[in-house]
Amino acid sequence: MVRFGKISRGVGYALASGVGGLLVVTAGVMFRDVAHNADMRATGVRSGMVFLTRALTMIATSFLGPTLYSGVENEIKLAGVMFLAAAVFFTSAFVSEELVFHLWFALSGFAFASIDVGTQILTRRTFGKSADPWLAFNLNVFSWFCAIASTSYFIHGLYLQVVTNTLRLCNSSGAHRKIHCGAH
Repeated sequence: MVRFGKISRGVGYALASGVGGLLVVTAGVMFRDVAHNADMRATGVRSGMVFLTRALTMIATSFLGPTLYSGVENEIKLAGVMFLAAAVFFTSAFVSEELVFHLWFALSGFAFASIDVGTQILTRRTFGKSADPWLAFNLNVFSWFCAIASTSYFIHGLYLQVVTNTLRLCNSSGAHRKIHCGAH
């Protein structure tokens, strides 16, 4: 077994917390598309039920977290939960029913809450009474990952909007015949 120093572990837990931030933003961004795939009309009540399901799953996970991260091989458990999170998001294209959508969103909540609780518990165990700066570091990394992911989705959305509007303009004005619409 490889032994890591406290600082390496602290940085690893902070990066895992950042992955949790990516999960939060990605689930929010993907919500509409996955709901559409599930043929669910995302009315306020129906959307609220999906988020309530996720919230209840996250609350239950926070109570189960200390049990999940008790014993040994906790870093492997944390890595396993991150792989579960990846699997949940890779399966989003296959969600085709409303019940499955609820389960998918609940699993994304379980993954996020397990990562969040796990990084906090493991940071506290690693650093003991001096864990507060490391817990703040975890939160900072989480926040930065959220901000970077949100910004990249925003910029990507703007880019797609500009390209779409440019193509519409070229097609509707007949400009493609006159100036080849940017083609060389």
